[in-house]
Amino acid sequence: MDTSWLDPILTETQSMTCPKSTLMDSVSISCIFVNDKREIIHVKKEVIPLDHNHDSAVLSEGRLLEIIQRNRCLDDKHKRYAFDSMKQFTITMEANFLTDFIHNTDNHITQKTFTIPQNINFPRSVFLYHDINCLWLLFYEMERVIEPKSILKQAHVKKRVTKKVRISDSLPSRYGTVNKTKRQK
Repeated sequence: MDTSWLDPILTETQSMTCPKSTLMDSVSISCIFVNDKREIIHVKKEVIPLDHNHDSAVLSEGRLLEIIQRNRCLDDKHKRYAFDSMKQFTITMEANFLTDFIHNTDNHITQKTFTIPQNINFPRSVFLYHDINCLWLLFYEMERVIEPKSILKQAHVKKRVTKKVRISDSLPSRYGTVNKTKRQK
């Protein structure tokens, strides 16, 4: 890994004008869509503003659910995608540990995986790494369920006329005379 681009920054960190770690204002979210063959077919990126807490920036559960709901359908309306999990990638450290970061990155890089939407905290970080801190949302294509055709109701069959029934007070007779029923008072 070529770290020569860090040399000017290292000289600045050893001076008295070293920048302090700050809270992030926004985070980059990448929605990764995977088809039924386990191939990535599309990646959608957007930048979302963060709310500030006491010592961390927060992406609220409500906003995260809104992002998930908005991305359930891609451009094709016939395919739907189900949210699977999310991965958070952050580089968190104070500016005076920048020299230590070059020799050992494991102490400062964190990756977390979440399977259900929840509040995501982004701790303070050096402003150089604010663009690197990100969140990945994984969506998998849902199996399309075809509705079975009803055998009772078919569109091409013409409706049959049903038998009509007439209700009357006088009953017809076999011999042509009308039978009158006696009414009880």
